[in-house]
Amino acid sequence: MAYFGQNAVHAWLNINAEPTEAERDSYNMDAFTDNGTGDITVNFTTNTSDANYVVAIHTSRNTANNNGSDCLSWGSVCAKTTSGFGVHIGQTNSGFSATIGNSNHAEICDIIVIDK
Repeated sequence: MAYFGQNAVHAWLNINAEPTEAERDSYNMDAFTDNGTGDITVNFTTNTSDANYVVAIHTSRNTANNNGSDCLSWGSVCAKTTSGFGVHIGQTNSGFSATIGNSNHAEICDIIVIDK
């Protein structure tokens, strides 16, 4: 049973981000929209009371499926509202010598939202 209330996990989402975006599992997430490479919007089933919630994002990649390429990826949050928010997935190589930009190289993206 999930605990729903103050200082609790309000929602979470686990998606495949490569090669085709698809929801793997979720809680209190209505849907997500693929806005283009490395740019998604997620929507809550039940809105938050305000936009002062915390979002944690974890991205992971199986380099064996990408010819051993040297890639780091991360997620950042934008445009938080009571009904959802945007996520940008950025990417560079481990030496940070490649251009940083939106990417679909994160194979798995986990998003957790904690509300007050």
